[in-house]
Amino acid sequence: MKLDKPKYIILGETYFRFKLDYNESNKKIIKQALHKVSYNFEIYNYNKKYTKITVEFREGSIKTNIVIWAPVLYFAIGHYGDFRSGVDQILNDSRIFSEYISNIIISDPQISMDDIARIEKRKGIPGRIKEIYNQIDSIQRNVNDLTPNQMSIRLNEIKQKISNLSWVLSQNDQQSLLNSLPSEYTTNLPEPNEENTNYLINRYGLKPDEEIERLENL
Repeated sequence: MKLDKPKYIILGETYFRFKLDYNESNKKIIKQALHKVSYNFEIYNYNKKYTKITVEFREGSIKTNIVIWAPVLYFAIGHYGDFRSGVDQILNDSRIFSEYISNIIISDPQISMDDIARIEKRKGIPGRIKEIYNQIDSIQRNVNDLTPNQMSIRLNEIKQKISNLSWVLSQNDQQSLLNSLPSEYTTNLPEPNEENTNYLINRYGLKPDEEIERLENL
């Protein structure tokens, strides 16, 4: 692998694209709105020591990502019990947090709904893990309708996804993920696909600190 494992990974992400020119005045309006976010908001308080929320601005029309990072899923999921239930709860918490952030932006008197081109709630690494669970559930529901060749193809595809994704995770998270899956999907895993794994690291791994701002520092 060309890239090291990320020190932090994305738990959840809220994306805004504004119909506003990229300039310091408009960035200030958005920062002022985000500054109203309660830092004591209950989501993620149980592992506040281990998470951080950052804001990234992109040029063009203003594009803003509010990202929730954690060093490893273990700290977040440990609050909920088993790994799969923890993934589900993190996804739910991320959705609630995205709605909370969206309401802050939408209700700000300096920002009109006409200023907002798009809002997306993105699921981060837990979302990619959930996709694997869903695909396995789908195969198991439809196993009698699949030919042996179809079953082999789908099994190999999922094994490759598991291998790619688990490589990105910490050792504890990797083992927890594998333990949460049926053994037929985790035995004899293929080598991680370098291109796909590098994509996961670039997409969901922590960017250099100089490119992001902590929400509490706005």
